[in-house]
Amino acid sequence: SSYLTIVTGNANFGNLSQGETGNGTFTVTADINTPAGEPAEIDLDVTSNSGTYTNSYQMNFVIGQIPVVIIDLDENHNSGPAMQSAIQANEIAVEYTTSFPADLSIYTSAFVCLGIYSDNHVLSSSEGQALADFLNNGGNVYMEGGDTWAYDNQTAAHAMFNINGVDDGSSDMSTVVGQSGTFTEGMSFNYSGDNNWMDHIDPILPAFMIFENQSPNYGTGVAYDEGSYRTIGTSHEFGGLDDGTSPSTKEELMAEYLDFFGVIPEPPPEITVQLKIFLEGPYFSGAMTPWLNMLGVLPLTQPYNTSPWNYNGSESVDSIPNINVVDWILVELRDAVDAASATPGTKIAQKAAFLLNDGSVVDLDGNLDLQFNDSIIQQLFVVVYHRNHLGILSANPLPLSGGAYIYDFTTGVDKVYGGMLGHKELEPGVWGLISGDGNADGEVNNNDKVDVWEAERGNSGYYNGDFNMNHEVYNDDKESYWEPNAGKGSHIVE
Repeated sequence: SSYLTIVTGNANFGNLSQGETGNGTFTVTADINTPAGEPAEIDLDVTSNSGTYTNSYQMNFVIGQIPVVIIDLDENHNSGPAMQSAIQANEIAVEYTTSFPADLSIYTSAFVCLGIYSDNHVLSSSEGQALADFLNNGGNVYMEGGDTWAYDNQTAAHAMFNINGVDDGSSDMSTVVGQSGTFTEGMSFNYSGDNNWMDHIDPILPAFMIFENQSPNYGTGVAYDEGSYRTIGTSHEFGGLDDGTSPSTKEELMAEYLDFFGVIPEPPPEITVQLKIFLEGPYFSGAMTPWLNMLGVLPLTQPYNTSPWNYNGSESVDSIPNINVVDWILVELRDAVDAASATPGTKIAQKAAFLLNDGSVVDLDGNLDLQFNDSIIQQLFVVVYHRNHLGILSANPLPLSGGAYIYDFTTGVDKVYGGMLGHKELEPGVWGLISGDGNADGEVNNNDKVDVWEAERGNSGYYNGDFNMNHEVYNDDKESYWEPNAGKGSHIVE
């Protein structure tokens, strides 16, 4: 299927004896616009003993379950469009229909609008059974209606909400208030929707109240977590809740509904990365001199949004946050079995960051370690790019210590993939990135001298031909940095 992307397509099982088993993980994602019921096919190729044994397998499955469907049976359609807008504002895919769907199984959650008397829809027995079947199969249902809980005939679905319809009510709904200790805590809405025979409802434990009318006081909203499914039932209309100040907005309320239903995905765990690198250009006797910062020529916006990096991150600052900032660098995380397998296809994250004079890599505040919201399936490798030094890839996976992934590139030639070919000893026992790659193509060659250094010679400021990063493009950049490094290249796996 064209809607599938293979994120991690290789798994190494190591050495297995006859009859022994091994586990591997492949990561595949589906486009958010994947149509429901889309057939998908994945081919799995297996090789062992350096190609002595090969075999292929085919896996077929269906993708594209839609997160939410709005079933708007209210003759006035007071809530459906408002729900659709709020769900889309939360960046969740949603379908809208004014008739009952023939197949609910293609959705994970259903929002049912029944309306207020006399323009309401009475849920039929067959519709109620369809919702009950949907819940029993692990779906989630929100249902609103002014008469559906205490006046209309109950269906198989109603009992599954654990709602007690206390009274048929009247026309006195005014201010709808969220309940302490629930996901509506702190919310309060003026109610301006249809207001006629508004059912009074109470929860049947372990269901719980989420909304009450302020005066006269009675329940208008109940939520229930059964374990295998979840429900929300209200007698008021979502579209009748007037937006106030945060958190009392329909968009924020819908976010809570979606979160309760598990529709909003959990953010991946936060990865903290502590790195140390040195750049050859500004390095001198154990540290780097932040000339570009001292002379006020460092840009306030990350410079890696052009070729060859084409990084579209929005990192920028109002001012350089630390006097020890040397320059911007681009950090890339790759999730792979080993360094040789850490191709661009294993990239899981990128971030522009600041490099301090002691080699520390920090976030935009100038002090904190880098943090990424991503998951690691195999092992974490890191790539570091600089605008006029050769990029590097960690030769080893980053070890996890004290809650952070830590890697010091400066302590040995074996810390960089490619060893001495991709790293340079700046002084005995101290290693750093190789200067002179003015066009950032991964090689120090004549193009860097002619197209970059010669074109910028004599200029002062933030230039890629300034190989020693002292803000001036002069002969020393060519003679002390480009000439000794000519012929060297990056060994980042491409």
